[in-house]
Formats: sequence, structure tokens, C-alpha cells
Amino acid sequence: MKLSCNVIRDLLPLYRDGVCADETRALVEAHLADCAACRAELEALDAPFGQTAEEQHEVRALDGVAKTWRRGKLRAFAKGCAVTALLCAVLLGLFAALVGWHASVPYDLSDMRVYDQCVLPDGRIAYRLDYPGDRYMEYRFEEGENGEKYKIPYHSITGLGEQGNRDWRSGDWHIYDWEEENVSRVRDGAQTTTAYYWGEGEDAVLIWRQGMDLPRATDDQLAEIAARFGLAETRRSPAAEAAAAAGITVTDYPTPDELLAYLPYYLDASYPGWRRG
Repeated sequence: MKLSCNVIRDLLPLYRDGVCADETRALVEAHLADCAACRAELEALDAPFGQTAEEQHEVRALDGVAKTWRRGKLRAFAKGCAVTALLCAVLLGLFAALVGWHASVPYDLSDMRVYDQCVLPDGRIAYRLDYPGDRYMEYRFEEGENGEKYKIPYHSITGLGEQGNRDWRSGDWHIYDWEEENVSRVRDGAQTTTAYYWGEGEDAVLIWRQGMDLPRATDDQLAEIAARFGLAETRRSPAAEAAAAAGITVTDYPTPDELLAYLPYYLDASYPGWRRG
């Protein structure tokens, strides 16, 4: 049975909403297959109120143009962000070069080796350090709850830093001055350093601990250390000098425990009245 366009147009809302019988749906679809006007009428039902089928096509075309414009704008924004980030990186590098700013990260301690720990005539502790390459190195210090001291190595990621720290080489000697570090601690009644580590955490390497028996530096080691730091091969610690001046028998190569006994004499001479503080 063939229905007129007027009848089909009355049925289109039911057809669009899917609430007509199967026989009615079949009749409507058969009619739509041959009738362009009714198909346009069906499309107009999905358009906003008062919008014709032709207007609906125009809106869709404009919507496509808008979407294309938005995609282009997003791509332009992304490119702009990339260019801005690159420019900022360049400017930051120039700023770092001008003012000497640098950033650094911790060394991997598993690539490092501490060895040849020994005691110098004045009680300072010397040791060698191996690490990969000859990169710039700096240090930061942390303290534990029981007097532990941790010397944590860092290397530059900008290639800049303090000039004085740039000449370290793998295998160089390093010196730890227990006496100099603890003068103010003893004067202020604070806990003295009980252990000294290279690095921190589980990979930290022990250089010295209270009561630890370190060997004396050999003559060859003393000559190397003196050449490296521009020092005399032998000297007496300030605390030992003060103790000797007070009539106390002192020894060369004193341990930190002996230096702790000498420090009060140095403080008496250098900071009169420190005991009352």
C-alpha cells in the first residue's frame, strides 16, 4: 500500500522516536527510499526549532569549519609552548653561565671507592677516593643522631660550580680534620663527632669511627699529601701545641680521642672563660 506524503509526514515523528508498529516502519522506509522531500522533512525534525533542512546543512558545514579551526589553533598553541620551553631553556643556560648558578645531583656511591685511610702527624685523617671520570664535585653534609657525620658527594649537571672544587681527580687524597670540626662543639658543650662516612644510606662508606685504629701515614703518603695540598709533611695540631705548652706530654699522630683530651687546653688559650659559658 502506497501512502501519500501528507500521511508519511504525520508518521515521521513516530518513526523517528521508534514508537510505531513494524508494519508502519516498513511503509515509511519504503516511502523515504523514493521521496527526497520526506527525507528532508525527517532531517528537519532533528534540527533546532524553526530550522529548515537547508539551514541544517549550512549549520553542519559551519560546524565542520569551526572544528578545523579549533584543531589548527590547538596545534599552533602546542608549537608555541614547545618554542617557549626551548627559549626558556636557552635563557636559563645563559643566566647560569653569567651568574655561576649550577644544579647538581648525588653521585652513585656504588661507582666510588674509598681506600688508604691513615692518620697524619697532626691527627687529621687522610684517605684516597676513586670515582668514574674527572667530573666537577661538591659536597654536602648531614649529621646523624649519635654524632655521625656524612660527607655526601654531588656532581654538576650544568658544568658550573665553585672554581676551587673543579680540580679533583679520581685517586686524589682527601683530608678530614676532626679537631677543627669539633673545637666549637667542645666549647659549646655539644656532642663531638663519633664517626665519619663518605655518602649516606646503605651505601655509605665508613672512613673513621671513634676507637678505630687507623695506620699512620707512610713517608711516601706524607710526601704525596704534602704535594697535593701544599702542606708541610709534619706539623703539630693546635690543640696538641696548647697542651704541650701547658706541660702535658703529647704525641705525634694523635687519635681523635687524644685530640679530645687536648682541646680544653687550646680553648683555654684561645677562648678564655669558655668553661663558664
